[in-house]
Amino acid sequence: MRGAIPYFFIAGGIIAIAVILSSMLSIIDQREQSRAGSPPKPARASVPVQYPADWPLEYVRAPEGALATESTPGSENEVLPGVWFVPEKEVGRAPHENMVTSWVMLYSYDGKTADGVAMLESELAGRGWIRSDSSKDGYNVYYSTDYMYCIYFLHKDELTSLGEPYKWHLEIQRYRDPVDYLEQAKGEVLE
Repeated sequence: MRGAIPYFFIAGGIIAIAVILSSMLSIIDQREQSRAGSPPKPARASVPVQYPADWPLEYVRAPEGALATESTPGSENEVLPGVWFVPEKEVGRAPHENMVTSWVMLYSYDGKTADGVAMLESELAGRGWIRSDSSKDGYNVYYSTDYMYCIYFLHKDELTSLGEPYKWHLEIQRYRDPVDYLEQAKGEVLE
């Protein structure tokens, strides 16, 4: 009888170790499946906004409190930095061919669309900018009165399926030739 007690404890210990190992392997397997099959979670922003090199308009800034973020365009698992520069490239078709250079910045910001638009428009006011007639809630377009620059400012006050706010998108485009042939370049001058 005395010899049976140690075997009971040994068997119990072996079973407990097996259960723990099985749980650990299950957790590891779930993590691997999660990495392979689901898109990456949007980055939790924690660093100040960085501007692309040679950001062309000093007074066009992200709102106070905006934080650097990442984008996941294209492939579900493709994560791109939230700041990039697009060298000069051809846009449009004859007779309206042109060349454009772009600077793009994505960031996180807790404010509403109207707050972000108001901040941007206060920066543009009195500097020769037109609010395009094509602007609408969450999608705002501005042209310089010389039609050499365009600003795209996009945001929606909605949540993604992962519960994260959509990214704010601020893009400046500089054209080689004026873009006054564009119908959407018409609108109200910001005073």
